[in-house]
Amino acid sequence: MTKALYGGDGGSIFWSPTYHTYVARWPKGQYKHRIEGRGNTPKKALQNRAKHLAAYLADPDSKERDMTVRTALERYLAEKREGNARANTITRKTERLGRYLAPYMGMKLTDVNRGTCMAVITTAKHNAKTDNSRIGQQMYSELNQWLEWCLSNDYITDNPVKRIKLDDRPRYVSKAREATEEYIEQRITMGKWLLRHTVEHMADYGTTYGMVLAASMGLRAGEIRGLCWDVFDHLFDDDFDHTRIHVRRQYDRDAQTGEWILRDYTKGRKRTIPVPKTWAEDWISYYTWQCERYHLTNYQGYCFIDEKQRPLTGGKQQKLWNEVKEAYIRDGGGDPKIDGSMRLHDMRHVSASLMVMGGATVEQVQVILGHMSPNMTEYYTHLSESFERSAINHLPELMEHGDEYDAIMSESIAADVNTNPHTEPSYADTTADEKEIREENGRFGLPPEFFK
Repeated sequence: MTKALYGGDGGSIFWSPTYHTYVARWPKGQYKHRIEGRGNTPKKALQNRAKHLAAYLADPDSKERDMTVRTALERYLAEKREGNARANTITRKTERLGRYLAPYMGMKLTDVNRGTCMAVITTAKHNAKTDNSRIGQQMYSELNQWLEWCLSNDYITDNPVKRIKLDDRPRYVSKAREATEEYIEQRITMGKWLLRHTVEHMADYGTTYGMVLAASMGLRAGEIRGLCWDVFDHLFDDDFDHTRIHVRRQYDRDAQTGEWILRDYTKGRKRTIPVPKTWAEDWISYYTWQCERYHLTNYQGYCFIDEKQRPLTGGKQQKLWNEVKEAYIRDGGGDPKIDGSMRLHDMRHVSASLMVMGGATVEQVQVILGHMSPNMTEYYTHLSESFERSAINHLPELMEHGDEYDAIMSESIAADVNTNPHTEPSYADTTADEKEIREENGRFGLPPEFFK
């Protein structure tokens, strides 16, 4: 919602794109509740606000007694839409809550009880296509979030969802998660093989290598698609001891328009990930490969692009992933049934498992992966970067992908670059001074001017 103040009386008057009308509002802190009025003109909105204020002062408790489920839900969703970049999430939330709360829209909010909540959850479960459907759990979670919001706004005095017995709460475990938990050892073996295989065959799997490396650092598929070179700190200044990635965006399809959009995170999933030194050098190597492959200069755009230099869509990303999975099944001894079901997202689980095995705490790993959990709020506020770095610095060794594989990367990139007439001169064609600079400052044939 874009606010434009029209009055100076302590409240605000603004045009609301959500309601398609003017809203005159007293802030919640001025009275027990937020008092507002709406109208087609600022004057009408002010008049309605005055009426609502008079009614409130006459009977301060009438707001709780008379508010309906519809009104509370509209206000909740409107607030969620204000400035929230996760539009797809809000769209789906609106659809689900509107659908399953439809029979109760005229009910007074204060009459919503444990039985009402159970009826909504039961209806959602009955409409599911399978017994193991996540809709029941989703409705439990979304009802809880909505009623907690109502509680925080003093619309109700108790959240009835909290009174649902533990045994009655819906549970859901996805098939993908079950497979990952059951075959975690196979997933780890496959993850290590994928990193090694893609770096050995950069000419065929250059973009895929970068994707697997990013996923190994805890990035989600949408975050990988939206990753740009401008979110790296200390990657291009040779200060690899302090390299970091700021995960701030995702590239995803808009649920309403169908267009692919780069969206900024608003909160929660935003995080900064320290990059292990050897992997910072690998990122530089991948950057060099990408610039050579697509004839780019001083490129700061998307880290993963297609042949037309456009960011990868979900389908193109999945195609690259499927190709390297098939290579593992064909050449790496993978099991089609077990390994064929592995997702790019599962590389996050592989890294998390290895970090815990290497001595990292669950709290450290959750911050690195960007898990959203109320129980982890304390860690979000005080966990230091050095604490996170101590956990993630074990990854190159645990993934068996570090300094010992420099030669593999160097030979692979050199082979690919030598087939491209627009590439920099090979190592053998450089002068003795250039060789010394490359050996001291860079890896995999980076040009000396890159470090100036």
